[in-house]
Amino acid sequence: MKRIIFILISILLMASCSSNPDRKGISTPGNKDIHAYGDGFVVTMENDDHGHGLFCVRNLKGDLIKRIEHPDLEKGFSGFYQSGGKGYCAIGLSPPEKGYLFINPKGDFLTKQAIKKYESLGNGYVKFSFDYDVSNPKNSHWGILDGKGSILMEPKYSEIGSYADGLFLAKSGEKYGYINKNGKEVIPFQYADAKPFSEGTALVYKDEQSSPEFMDTDGHLVLTSPYPYVRSAGFSSGLVGVADATERFGYMDKAGSLVIDLQFQEVSEFTGDLAAVKKDDLWGIIDKTGAFVLAPAIDCHKAWMLSDSVMMAEYNPDGVGLTHTYKLLNTHGEPISEEPYDRISVYTEDHYAIAKSKNDWVYIDLKAGNIINDASYDSATPFDGGYAAVSTNGKYGIINRKGNYVIPPEYNYLGPVVNGVMPYKKAGQMEEIDKKERAVNNGYMDRKGNIIFAIDDLHAMSLSPYFSD
Repeated sequence: MKRIIFILISILLMASCSSNPDRKGISTPGNKDIHAYGDGFVVTMENDDHGHGLFCVRNLKGDLIKRIEHPDLEKGFSGFYQSGGKGYCAIGLSPPEKGYLFINPKGDFLTKQAIKKYESLGNGYVKFSFDYDVSNPKNSHWGILDGKGSILMEPKYSEIGSYADGLFLAKSGEKYGYINKNGKEVIPFQYADAKPFSEGTALVYKDEQSSPEFMDTDGHLVLTSPYPYVRSAGFSSGLVGVADATERFGYMDKAGSLVIDLQFQEVSEFTGDLAAVKKDDLWGIIDKTGAFVLAPAIDCHKAWMLSDSVMMAEYNPDGVGLTHTYKLLNTHGEPISEEPYDRISVYTEDHYAIAKSKNDWVYIDLKAGNIINDASYDSATPFDGGYAAVSTNGKYGIINRKGNYVIPPEYNYLGPVVNGVMPYKKAGQMEEIDKKERAVNNGYMDRKGNIIFAIDDLHAMSLSPYFSD
């Protein structure tokens, strides 16, 4: 089962634009910030004639699309900005507890009501809530937006799970069911517990006393597990971890047959042909026949496979799980780096990871099982179309998937590449305008370094989603 592990992902994008909202590429003292950019548009904050902040939407030629009006976005509040997928972006309100408003490329709000919380469901879908209460999240109601900013369903479910095999897991009242991407309830809300689909089946429990069962996407029960414990991730590579009443784990196939004996203390799901297992208090790696590829030798808290080449091991230095460090190991049990990582973002479908050891960031090739180009950086961003912005020694550049620079590290700033676009700040003369330091020769470029449109001053750019300290 494909997965993406996010230990740290935040997307906060900031840049700047002309204060004359109908002109492009012209420097004037009132310029403010370009805060977010999406699929062919940017959201800017600009000063009006009275020095008040106005939010505007511009296309990638710098043309004004629309001025955004909202009482909680006035008086220069710079807010909290996030990419919200290709079709829209989120703008934080003031004060922050008021939540967010989503803006589409036309400058229209997707909802009139402020969104208190939103989370990615994968595949471009986002769940959102108008009434989320951090002190009592179980009383929240959730709806779904697609990647283009269309509301698939208004908030009415107490829980919404990830999208897989064409269906979302959802909870209404005290029961779980499944809805499709059109918002239609296709499998009734009748289960005491349920999990997202994986490989065409979902793990469900009719009530608290019932045996684990597997259901297909039509809602038909296809298998009752003969074992009381089943790993909630469901089937991956045709197998699922199961355990008996003594909590000895093995693996069962989709016919309900035990194909790897109950002999392990813990197991992970299979990734490709390999899985991490714990035996005699040590972790190792097995193949789909149950044979050890790596005999139990890794003394860690938990482990799982990121690919057929890399195992991720989690350690709890404090002994109680409040802090975590990680090592990435090859199938021989050898660490890719001797230094443990304290932060890792893994992009399984794109076969790489970004990891931090002390103050250095590296890219890990999950297929080859090594550090890409054996290079480290002061800050790093996810790849977008095979390109990523990085910094070293205070200068920014763009690398490709081989770790080679396609744009040398000679910029004062290069924003993260998002949908092929990034803000840039050239090294150059600084000047004082209205007691604010601004840089000249800035704007937006594509990931190959071609200028899309220029802005004469740019400042206060956020390092996020750069992974850096």
